[in-house]
This record gives sequence, structure tokens and C-alpha cells, in this order.
Amino acid sequence: MNKNRSLLFLIKNIEVEYPQTFKKLKYEVDFPIFEKQVVLFTGRSGIGKSTLFLLLNGILSKIYSCNISGDVFYFNGNTYENIIENYPENIKKRLGYLGQNPYTQIVNPRVIDELVFGMENHQFSKEEMNRNAVKFSNLFGLSYKLNDKTKTLSGGYCQRLNLASIVSYEPDIILLDEPVSFLDSNAAKSFYNTIKSIKGEKTIIIIEHLFEQILDIVDNALIFVNGDEKPDEKIISIIKGKEYGIARVSPENKISQIEREKEYIQIESKEVFEKDKEINIKENNIKEKLYSLLKIEPKREIKEEIKIKLKAENVFFRYNRNSEFIFENLNFEFESGQVIGIIGENGCGKSTFLQLVSGILKPEKGSVKIIYPNKKSNESNKKTYKYVSILFQNPESSFFFPLVKDEILHQIKKEKEIDENLLELIHPNFFDIVQNFNRSAFTLSEGEKRRLGFIIQLLMNRPIRLYDEPTYAQDYNRVESMNKIMKYCKKQNILQIIVSHDFDFLKTICDRVYLIKNKGLEFLY
Repeated sequence: MNKNRSLLFLIKNIEVEYPQTFKKLKYEVDFPIFEKQVVLFTGRSGIGKSTLFLLLNGILSKIYSCNISGDVFYFNGNTYENIIENYPENIKKRLGYLGQNPYTQIVNPRVIDELVFGMENHQFSKEEMNRNAVKFSNLFGLSYKLNDKTKTLSGGYCQRLNLASIVSYEPDIILLDEPVSFLDSNAAKSFYNTIKSIKGEKTIIIIEHLFEQILDIVDNALIFVNGDEKPDEKIISIIKGKEYGIARVSPENKISQIEREKEYIQIESKEVFEKDKEINIKENNIKEKLYSLLKIEPKREIKEEIKIKLKAENVFFRYNRNSEFIFENLNFEFESGQVIGIIGENGCGKSTFLQLVSGILKPEKGSVKIIYPNKKSNESNKKTYKYVSILFQNPESSFFFPLVKDEILHQIKKEKEIDENLLELIHPNFFDIVQNFNRSAFTLSEGEKRRLGFIIQLLMNRPIRLYDEPTYAQDYNRVESMNKIMKYCKKQNILQIIVSHDFDFLKTICDRVYLIKNKGLEFLY
């Protein structure tokens, strides 16, 4: 299969140590990447796939100042060099990189400026820039948004713009980290058709968790596993006859776990306590350790939740008087215990819908009401935040403190207790609270950030919970865990509204699914 192709990268054993954190990753791997291949990177969320991308594009050492050792050889004709020791300048001119978070990669105020930014840096002529700007703005559905401000774009359109900007300057090597997670089904299909059209011309490396749709174009795969664990049987069954390699990633701490047990933790109440040095955090004592860290008492019995209703009547909304209405005469009624799915094309107003429900945005006409005991049914609730929590499309919008422990402790400081059933669903399989307790939330992987944002929302214990693309950057097992948590919340009488492009996930959890169309909600099932 690779006899007639030249070797481009050879990835050998690597160690990466992030500064000012306890995180150190050891990669046991021996994996070749050949010119003009399409290569899939997959594995559990947060294991270190994106870290390897950052190493390949030179960001890891220069921007993150990581300490890196090992061998990643770059072959250029008859010569090769270790990019860990010296990152060659000619790779930069050949390489395009799409990061996980679509918001953080945009630097220009207008769409057209962002689209041509890469071409300008690579010294394209005006004729070439104009030609490619027209070609790729049409391909990614951006032609009517070229004069828009980038800050007004939805997450899906930010992703389209990033993809268009990268592909337009025609790099030889393209690194794509979860490229279609924010795209609707039509845009995702169009993008991968583009990848198919350039297959055999470019070297393309793609990180994907839900990768069935691209298997027909993948030449080789690298499966990331934790230490000595076996590869996920579901991944192996899906990949089937494809060639694949294994990257065994072992996270280590710069100091031992027992030494970390001797640390002091500052609690929100300003009470300081020294954790028990003898606590064994493995096996049977993991719960005791967790409750010690959180300084809470578990509870099994859950108070019966009171029924509420969420009702919209004749809602009209637009962002300013000179723009078109996004919603016209919008009406709906949902109630406690329901799980509602919302789908639609990029830019149709899905995130806007959640912000209207949450009270972040106010309708120009009409009202969104929460009908609750001791409140008049015809009175709009002016304190919606007391009843609603939201997982934003960008999970960093939910972070306010320097460390994971501060985010979690802030939410539970009043009650000093947590539902033990819920905690068992969260820790450690969905999110390892103990391992990440002293990490900065902003240094987590995108998948871990989303799970932390999800947990923060759970701990707020609001009767209405809104989720904007919750399964983004999650592997199969974490999606299954999220499904179980949402079903548990349903039993607790929580009203949950999910905006997602992951229709398969919605089918497993939702009571009703609606399509945003013609400036309103259209019932699907």
C-alpha cells in the first residue's frame, strides 16, 4: 500500500511535560505517516491526540513552552531531521492546522479578511486570492457573509470560516482536529466530499471520535490507548480491515500522588484543612478520598422536584433593528421531565434559541415564561437564572476560577452535599475529579473542558438545563456516560433541552425533536 509513497513523518517514543501543571505524557509509539495519505487519529477524549497535533505543527514548544523529548522525524527528500530538536521552517509553509475550538483561531474582524489571511501570509497574488476566495466561500456557504463581522458568527460558521481559510492557501499537509463537530449534516458532507476530491494530493491527518463517515477515505489509523489497556473493541470493530497502529499514552505526575496528598486545599469558606496522608486513593477508598476533597456529605435520597413549565408565546427576536428577525411568532410549551432535542442548519438560530430560553437574550415582542408554584402563570420571570443553567457552545464561558477544584467547590459550597448516585455516574469514568482537581480548567483538552462545563451545570442543580452541542469532542464511552447522566436527570424531573448536530445521540435520549426552520420550530417526532 505504501511502497510507492515517500515517508513524511516517523513518530517514535515521546515525552511531553506541560509547564506549571502536574501533567506529563509518555507516548509509546512507532508510527509512520506517508506522503499523500489520509490518516485517522482516534481514541478516548483527553488522552493526548491534540497534544501530538500541537507537536507536529510546532506550537507545543514555542507557544506552550513544553519540555519535550523523543523522536519525531520529518523527511524532506533525501534528508530528515528530528522536529523536536529543531523545527524546520519549510514545514510551516507546507502545513495547515485546524484547532478544536473554532472561536480561538479567528483573528480578523471581518469574514473576508479572515478568509484571505492565510493566503496573504503565504504571499498569494491578488488574482489568486480573489479566485480562491470566491471558490471556497461558495464551497463552505460563506459567500453571503463575506462582509459580516466574525464576532457575530455562530460556532458552525466559525468552523466553516476556519476550514475555508486553511484550505484556500493550499497547504500540502493538513491537520484537522474534530473538523465537522460544529457543522450541520449538509455542511459536514460537503466538507468531506472536498477532502475526498483532494485525496492523493495532500497529506491529511484527522482527529475524529465518530469516524464512520470518513472510513472510505482513510488509509491508515493511529489508535490512542491508556497505558497497557487494549484498544476499544468498538473502535476496532468499526475500523475492520484498515491498517492501524497503537499509541500507548501513560500520564504521569511530576510529583507522586502521596506527596500531592500532603497539599493544603483552600476551600471557598476560607477554611483550610490538611488531607489525610494515609488515604489510599485506589480501589475501595476512592469515594472517601473524593468526599474528603470536596468536603461534602453524600446523600442518596433526592427530594421530589416540583413540576414547572417553560412557555413561549408569540416571540419575535432579532439582534438589531436593521437586521432580519431570527424568530417570528415562536411558540412552544415544555415541562419538567422532558428531554427536548433542537436541530437545524448552521446559523439558523439554535444557540440564539437557548439564550432566549435562558434569559440571556430578551425578545423584541412576546414572552418566554417559566410557570412555577407561587408565581402567576401570566407573569414573565425576570430572574430566569435561578431556574436555568446552560452549557455554552464554548465551555470556557462557564469558567470563572483558576483551578478545576475552585469551579467545583464554588457550586457545592452552600449545600455541602451532593447526590451520590449522580457522583457515581460522573467520577471517574465520565470525568476524573481527583486526577484533575488541581489543574487549570483552561489547560484541559476541549473534550475535558466540555465535560467539566457539563458537571458545573449539574452541580448548579437547576430545574431547567440547556446543552449546546454537549457531545462535541467526546469519545463513544463518554457519550454513553452522558446519555446515562441525562436519563438520570430525567428521572429527577429535570427539563433538558439539547441543541446538537449529533442526531443519533438525540434519538437515544429525546422525547421530542424539533427543527428550527422558517424562523420557528417544526416538530419532527
